[in-house]
Amino acid sequence: MNQKALHTLEFDKIRDKLTSHAATPMGKEEARALIPSDDFDTIVNAQKETSEAVSMILKKGLLSLGGLKDIRPSLQRTAVDGVLSIEELLYVGDFLYTARRAKSYAKSENKNDSFPLLEPMFDSVETADK
Repeated sequence: MNQKALHTLEFDKIRDKLTSHAATPMGKEEARALIPSDDFDTIVNAQKETSEAVSMILKKGLLSLGGLKDIRPSLQRTAVDGVLSIEELLYVGDFLYTARRAKSYAKSENKNDSFPLLEPMFDSVETADK
């Protein structure tokens, strides 16, 4: 999409508003990086994912991700055999706890509740209790 159209549509204001609603630093980063798509299949798939997410929230309630910290720097440090501080260990623990909650949140309690687009995303979340 051309920059003049994005400016006319005030896309930067829309993206800023979305970013302000993101609960985590990683979510804010993803929101800031969004750009409109002109691919029909991509748009249709994104709309289906959004509809499924709204349905999931209405049936299950919100999944709280507030307070989640970005642990990517800590993961990089451990990849080179670095030592984490107590604070970093707590952040990693909180991250794993939230990942476990997210995974259990997505499990269907009712056979009629099916979320075929979102369930694979939740299933891809790895937790420490495997």
